[in-house]
Amino acid sequence: MPTTPYEETADTRPRVRRDVLFTETPDGVIFHNADGGFQVTSPSAYRFATLLVPHLDGSRTVAEICTGFKDPQKAMVGGLVKALYARGFARSVPDPAAPDAGGTPLEPAVADLFAEQIAYLDHYADGARRAFAAFRGTRVAVLGDGQTARWAALSLIRNGCAAVGVEAALAEG
Repeated sequence: MPTTPYEETADTRPRVRRDVLFTETPDGVIFHNADGGFQVTSPSAYRFATLLVPHLDGSRTVAEICTGFKDPQKAMVGGLVKALYARGFARSVPDPAAPDAGGTPLEPAVADLFAEQIAYLDHYADGARRAFAAFRGTRVAVLGDGQTARWAALSLIRNGCAAVGVEAALAEG
């Protein structure tokens, strides 16, 4: 049973949320977003954050990131990752090499074209490719023929919806 923050987080793949920033302070570093923040107090905390945070992208486990580290550095990484998880500033994500379970597979060209939309979904929940594929495969009818209907249909198409039906007056105009 894990007893240290490093042991608790070693097998996780931390990804820092896109809205999280960290800023140097006279005493260390503050991690913050629109909802709040927390401070890590240490003379080397900011340097530590600048070296570590770019690796918290979900592509590697904490254990992989800490390969070659001594126990004190592993403890620091585990402590920070645990603090980020506890405050909702990061989340553990599935292995990116593992296929999304279930659903219709997404063609690589479609995934590339709508990478920003998929990344937005992924910011909030696992299974972003699967969720996007479901959205893309959903048939949507836009009712009305005014500017609002026109922009709603255009927005659906630009964001990846593959089947958007509109009223004849909108299609002709």
